[in-house]
Amino acid sequence: MSPEELNSHLKRSIPAWEASETCKYLKATLRSAKVSHDIQKVIGFACGSVAVYDQLWSSPRTAFQHALLLTVRDLIQQENGNSISCYAQDPANTIVDKSALEVFGIQVLDDPCGFLEVDDSSVVCSFAPNVPVKQIVTDLSRPAVLIWDRVREGPEGEKIGGHTSTDPDSSRVREMIGTWYDQFEFPDDEHFSRLGIYIRRESPSSPGKWLPY
Repeated sequence: MSPEELNSHLKRSIPAWEASETCKYLKATLRSAKVSHDIQKVIGFACGSVAVYDQLWSSPRTAFQHALLLTVRDLIQQENGNSISCYAQDPANTIVDKSALEVFGIQVLDDPCGFLEVDDSSVVCSFAPNVPVKQIVTDLSRPAVLIWDRVREGPEGEKIGGHTSTDPDSSRVREMIGTWYDQFEFPDDEHFSRLGIYIRRESPSSPGKWLPY
């Protein structure tokens, strides 16, 4: 896509995402959970290249994934009254992606700068990455909110759909989620991988019921 085409594509896709039932559910879930943490930034991993992927597959998938970052950012700004930064890191991003996404308030970062932004004041979103985002984030901090591939209870290294995950649920990931996070479902949606919503508790506790895969 040219910069002009990409800009037009995002202008069409963002309102379509905002009108979707999935977006409405996400906003309702975050509001009902009453996220009170001091959140300063939203960071997206593996959102993909809008310029390449959406053109190749004639789908707004990556545009929707970036639009989700903006929805979370805007909602938290409204609820908490503070300005929130928004970042995206994906090696597939092109110069065209970077210039277009910046117009919409998303700063594209090169690897590993996105990971360097992760801290307890962040919301981390990740969509079927080809790197172990969960393990890296677990080693860095306990973000306020996680929206990423569902963490499953089961043996480490277990295959999903006959394939070994490139973002596996290690024992340390499961321990962090089970101890520190309340779990909420994310609706099945063709534009996303099978996600879960995880909101950090004020204090550690025993894990509740795990989300179904």
